[in-house]
Amino acid sequence: MLIPLPRRPLLGAAIALRMWEEDDAEWYVRARDEVIFRWTKEPRDLTAAILREEIERYLIHPTYAGFAITDAPSGSLLGNIALVITEAEGCWAEVMYWLAAPARGRGAATEAVRTLARWAFETLPIERIELLTDTDNEASQRVAGRVGFVPRGKRGERLLFIMTRKPRSTNA
Repeated sequence: MLIPLPRRPLLGAAIALRMWEEDDAEWYVRARDEVIFRWTKEPRDLTAAILREEIERYLIHPTYAGFAITDAPSGSLLGNIALVITEAEGCWAEVMYWLAAPARGRGAATEAVRTLARWAFETLPIERIELLTDTDNEASQRVAGRVGFVPRGKRGERLLFIMTRKPRSTNA
C-alpha cells in the first residue's frame, strides 16, 4: 500500500511532523544514543549515506508514513516517528518513535504520537493503531496512556497498547 503523504507538515501545539529530507541524515545518525538503541530496532551501523538513499527512495515510493519530529516554532529536529501499515487480517498500523536526548521529558513524544494518530485516522483506511513497548520502557508506556492507547496484554515479550478509530457521528 502506498501512503498518501501530506503536502504540508502535520501540526501539533508545539511540534510539527514533516517529511525527512536528505540534509537531515547526518543529524539522524548522530542523534541516536544508547537509550534509542535499547528500546528500538535502530541499526547501529546506519550511515548518513545509507540514510540519504533511504530517504530518497521513500519519498518516491512511500510504503509507510515516516516523519521528522520538529519543534514547531524553531524547526529544530527532535526525533523520528513512523506509522507502518499492515494489510493482513484487516488494515491496521503500528506507531514507532524515538526522541533525541535533549528533547526527552518535555511532552514531544506524546504530542507527536497524538498528531500522527489523528492524521492517520482522518486519512488512512485503518481501524486501529498499535503501540508495542518493552515491559521496562515506562516512558513509552506513559506516552501510550496519555495519548489514549488502551493496554491489551502482551505480544511476545512486549506490552501491546491499542487505539481504535472513533465511530463517526451521524447527525440525523
